[in-house]
Amino acid sequence: MSRAWPWPADTALDRARRLALGYRAALAEADPQRCAQLDTHAVNFGEAWVNHTPSTLAPDAMLSAVELAEALGVTPERIRKAASRGTIDRFPTSAGPRYRAGDVLDWLAIQRRARHRQPYVDRQRHDIDGDQT
Repeated sequence: MSRAWPWPADTALDRARRLALGYRAALAEADPQRCAQLDTHAVNFGEAWVNHTPSTLAPDAMLSAVELAEALGVTPERIRKAASRGTIDRFPTSAGPRYRAGDVLDWLAIQRRARHRQPYVDRQRHDIDGDQT
């Protein structure tokens, strides 16, 4: 019997990323040079989350979608879509649209809480060895 996932609001992608980051941490300890090579490879394919290090954002910082995405481990498209829907404010500047970091952080927290309220349904559950449960 498997234990309950400790972060119930996680999506399948969140789960996969958490597990992958665990493997990455082990590789970084065992072979830092190879880990750095694979990180570079992943980032070149647009998967910067593998090399994500938590950062502190000032709530009033006005940043581009790309800057926020890199800092928060989400895609710039997700931020832009939220602004298009009117969920977060977009501020036009001569350097391109900017978003208030605090607004994006609040929106992401609301998204996570909303996922937590909805039951997570796996079409098929598998244990760590891939066996169906």
